[in-house]
Amino acid sequence: MIGRLTGQPEVVSKEQMIVDIGGVGYDVLAPPQVISEARRKDKITVRTYLAVSDDALDLYGFTNERQQSLFEHLLGVSGVGPKSALGILSVADAPTITSAIAAEDTSYLTKVSGIGTKTAEKVVLELKDAFEDTGTADDAKLRKESGEAVEALQALGYSKSQAQKAVGNVDKDIDTTEKKVKSALKQLGNNE
Repeated sequence: MIGRLTGQPEVVSKEQMIVDIGGVGYDVLAPPQVISEARRKDKITVRTYLAVSDDALDLYGFTNERQQSLFEHLLGVSGVGPKSALGILSVADAPTITSAIAAEDTSYLTKVSGIGTKTAEKVVLELKDAFEDTGTADDAKLRKESGEAVEALQALGYSKSQAQKAVGNVDKDIDTTEKKVKSALKQLGNNE
């Protein structure tokens, strides 16, 4: 089993990179946070998970234990395969997703292609106890408002990464979606 790779990354797509180790290139599928880090670095270390199927051996890479643990928890849910689990990790960072699951908020999960309401509810039902100490009702409300603010900024023409960064920098005391959008727009206007 391959547990970890350290080498020079070559980004292939938004979910794939090749990690060159001594002239051997390992094809690694990874969430956008990992790919983004790989674009910025000459050398990267990724924790890996090898998914074995009848027709393929796929290597998935993560930059921290929490990402990998969430990925493996998701694989334990019937109906969620490696591609769907990677899709879920592509929606938000691992702490946000685990908090959403703990708070029984399926909105992040249903944004993933191939994950419907029934599968999202199954994920929450099977995993909420594993993550119960990571989320509260207030966290769920904050996540929902932040998600709505990001979507509103995207509708106004900002990229997802610009919107997420701006909303992430909004003061935590700002308590409505509308106020979050206004604050984020001020930040984005100052950066232009």
